[in-house]
Amino acid sequence: MITKRIPRKKSLNIINNFFFEDELKIIDDYLDDLFKDNNVLFPASKESLYIKGDMFKHHVSKNFDDEIYDIIINKLKTSFPTLVPETIYLHWGLGGHIDWHIDNGQSAAVSIYLTKDWTKEDGGYFIYEKENNDLEIILPKMNMCIFQTGAIPHCTTPTYTPNKIRKSIQVFFKK
Repeated sequence: MITKRIPRKKSLNIINNFFFEDELKIIDDYLDDLFKDNNVLFPASKESLYIKGDMFKHHVSKNFDDEIYDIIINKLKTSFPTLVPETIYLHWGLGGHIDWHIDNGQSAAVSIYLTKDWTKEDGGYFIYEKENNDLEIILPKMNMCIFQTGAIPHCTTPTYTPNKIRKSIQVFFKK
């Protein structure tokens, strides 16, 4: 028996000002405090072959992060009501980057950038391959949300500024 595979639709959307200012302040302050507590951040490269450089992660959970969990999950449910999220916080140090990959096993993914005053000199660009095989380069901006569905090849370039941290919330929606 021959089965025909139906390709999933690929899309990538950018949503600026994803969080309200008061929500963003609570999240930003919480994550800054989280970074100061080294017991809750773990080397991200140990869980993924694609993550390289100085990068740490923390799985955001209702039990541990109640203060921001509700803000993030409620915003995600409002914005993407049919999807069930798994949320992590990534803390990118010097050279932190993610190699080219496809988010296999996910129905969709979201990146929300939380670093103030990020510039092109800081690196950390989000790059993805468009349907026509051209590359699109996006400089992360504070409170920008990138929502992608389908198997879109993408990566992030290394961060270049030694004393500046790139912060992001990554959300994966399981199939």
